[in-house]
Amino acid sequence: MPFLFCGFVAFGGVVQHGPDCGGELCPIGAKLGQPLLTSLGDRVIATGALAFSIAPFASDESCIAQPVQKRVDSAVASQQSIGSGQVTDKFQAESWPQLQEREHARSKYASAQLGKTAVSGHASHDVLSGKTSKGRADSLDAIGLMSSIVTEPRIAVGPRPSKFVQQAILDGGGQPVDADTPADALVWLAPSDTDGLRTALSATSPSWVQLSSAGVERTAAAGLFDTSRTWTSAKGSYAEPVAEHALMLALAGLRCMRTRITARSWGESAGRSLFDQPVTILGGGGISEALLRLLAPFRADTTVLRRNPEPVSGATRTLPMSKLDEALSTATVVVLALALTPETERIIGPAQLEAMRTDAWLVNVARGQHIDTDALVAALDQQAIGGAALDVTDPEPLPDGHPLWQQERCIITPHVADTWDMARGMLAKRITENVMRFAAGQQLEGLVDPVAGY
Repeated sequence: MPFLFCGFVAFGGVVQHGPDCGGELCPIGAKLGQPLLTSLGDRVIATGALAFSIAPFASDESCIAQPVQKRVDSAVASQQSIGSGQVTDKFQAESWPQLQEREHARSKYASAQLGKTAVSGHASHDVLSGKTSKGRADSLDAIGLMSSIVTEPRIAVGPRPSKFVQQAILDGGGQPVDADTPADALVWLAPSDTDGLRTALSATSPSWVQLSSAGVERTAAAGLFDTSRTWTSAKGSYAEPVAEHALMLALAGLRCMRTRITARSWGESAGRSLFDQPVTILGGGGISEALLRLLAPFRADTTVLRRNPEPVSGATRTLPMSKLDEALSTATVVVLALALTPETERIIGPAQLEAMRTDAWLVNVARGQHIDTDALVAALDQQAIGGAALDVTDPEPLPDGHPLWQQERCIITPHVADTWDMARGMLAKRITENVMRFAAGQQLEGLVDPVAGY
């Protein structure tokens, strides 16, 4: 029997199945508080920012659900609304352009998700076509899928609230909460506080954890990674400034800038060009990809070594780590840009330094523990390599009076390839992006392999 459903749509803008739409779902305008009538089994979903009207799915009809991106302005939105679409202060405080921008971003991901095939119960649904493997599916299953797409997730922030992170969560369509209450996800901003993270995981029980750093070796060492939840890091977010710093260090080494900057007299002629030179990069992630783009104008002959043998875009060649000593022997510049794991700790030791050319420069923008520091000091003392340019050291911070400070062919910067001023905006973008993807049921960016530890 046909039935009528009368409801109120929170933010104006729904889609309704009807004969005027040629058998499709099409948008109709609906102001706040205006009743919407749907019949013949249509369903209405109103969750937070989007509203959908879903007609019954059948094998002989094609129903296209399109999220409508229109919201009422803050004055109208401050009126009474219903259900999960209830207006909060954060919406009242936003301008019309901000509302439009937020809604456009959220609906983009929800729209993309509608075209994916979902498995619900015993039938497989193609959400765009409405076709099922059994000819007819339970429309409530489809509604459940749609509802999960547009739900406003609760995102905990720890170890303490952060305004820019809270705003990033709001921009992604999430609801920021404290890290001592149950939540759908957790953003953790203190990489070194693994005890605090352990406590927050117990308190929030999140299905997804976003870490603020690109390197996650401390989380791995603490045994916190598990396969029961999704883990993401900031890897790739800071790639461009770190790659820029690596290029700067390489050029500074080749151009003898350590000596030039401190010189108080004219000095001798010295220095080399990076153009057409062989460069070896350890690591095949975002930093390496960004560095390869920067090296392209130099026509560098680039070799990337990585655990995964899949070729890295922009590299002349990609080799497995088993070819490390071979790749070191020909390089003018060697760059470390790989994750720190038990397998990569002290990956550069006496044998590797011996394999390098006597005029080669070693650049490290990854982790200090990748290099055997005592072996490096010995190699510099013996002039076994051209020099070292380090943004990270072991130990770190490097103590005053350490032998590396005395080396004329060693350039040291205090882990500033990506300062917090640089990283804050990049981390906010990653959080916003992943909150939107999480709400839409899409794959997140910066996924961590819990088994590999990075």
